[in-house]
Amino acid sequence: MRLAEAPSHGQSIVEYDRASRGGIAYLGLAGEIIRRERTRDSNPAKETP
Repeated sequence: MRLAEAPSHGQSIVEYDRASRGGIAYLGLAGEIIRRERTRDSNPAKETP
């Protein structure tokens, strides 16, 4: 499991093996968070008093 090996080499999974299943999953999660933040920032909810 490449994901478990990365910390013992002092690297993140993206540095160690971004093409591994864990690396791909991590990058997918990061992308999803960024997309949601951009959507939230461009469509701010109306403030309630």
